Amino acid sequence: MEAEVRKLAITINAPDSLLRVYDRPKGDRTPHIEIHGDVYHYVSTERGYEIFRKVINDECELFFMIFQRITRTMSGDDELKSKGGHRDCRRIIFSRMTELLGMVDSDWELKQKEIFEQVLIVAPFEDEEGGR
Repeated sequence: MEAEVRKLAITINAPDSLLRVYDRPKGDRTPHIEIHGDVYHYVSTERGYEIFRKVINDECELFFMIFQRITRTMSGDDELKSKGGHRDCRRIIFSRMTELLGMVDSDWELKQKEIFEQVLIVAPFEDEEGGR
């Protein structure tokens, strides 16, 4: 699986440090993947406690989740390097993350945009452009 992630990650020039796919908990919130028959479990644990588990039946959905993590980290790094001023930092992160996901798979870009639209209904941007 890690080889497939690395192959897809070439299109976005993802850092090697983000491309590890673990099959057991590290205990530091880093996700790992458990495979039970034809079902994948995307799991995150911290200090021995499970904090997140998503059961996935589709390999494409699993890769989407893996690349959400990769692109979220890359986008956050880009935001830290920018001089955003009084802009809501999520503007850069959301934009860059959807762009990166779209470079890997155009369907993923659309899917992530929908996710962000739902987030912004509940928690709108807080800056001059967002009106808050």
